[in-house]
Amino acid sequence: MTAKDLRALLDYHGLTQNAFARISGISPRNMRRLCDTKRAHPLPLGAEARIRQALANHGNGISSYVSNA
Repeated sequence: MTAKDLRALLDYHGLTQNAFARISGISPRNMRRLCDTKRAHPLPLGAEARIRQALANHGNGISSYVSNA
């Protein structure tokens, strides 16, 4: 997963970087780094796994979480 893929995934779910950082337990600083499209390398495998797991765990509840955040 590249930073561009991550940004598209967040856009698809209607999440900001900060909202997703809270949901996933990733620090806002690391979230900004992961979404930096100037990065030459794909995201670390561990980061991709955490992102996918956080989205799976919050599935339908994401929009209600975001609206309350």
